[in-house]
Amino acid sequence: MYKERFDRKAKTISFTICSASTHMMEILLHKEGLLDPGAGLKHEWFKSKKISEKLDFDFPKKEKILNLLKLIQEKRNDLCYGSPRTEEEILEFINKFNELKEIMESFGVRNEE
Repeated sequence: MYKERFDRKAKTISFTICSASTHMMEILLHKEGLLDPGAGLKHEWFKSKKISEKLDFDFPKKEKILNLLKLIQEKRNDLCYGSPRTEEEILEFINKFNELKEIMESFGVRNEE
């Protein structure tokens, strides 16, 4: 029973983190004027090596941000659709998100309550 609930929570966490990461990236690019108004990003783009072609402009910490987004996207699929994962793997996934969130906050992308 515990493993089943833990697995469902891992799926919820991974969907939520992936969505939040993509939205933070959109906000940053809109804020910097690098993404056309009304344009959006698809989360699956970030696991592709061609993401640099889609985002063919520079912005601060581009390589680090894209690397974190790639790691988050790859792990998302494992957590959502793969076999159950350990608590350590899920915490590592959350830590990657927190690292991305810190970078985004340094550029003024914040959750305003």
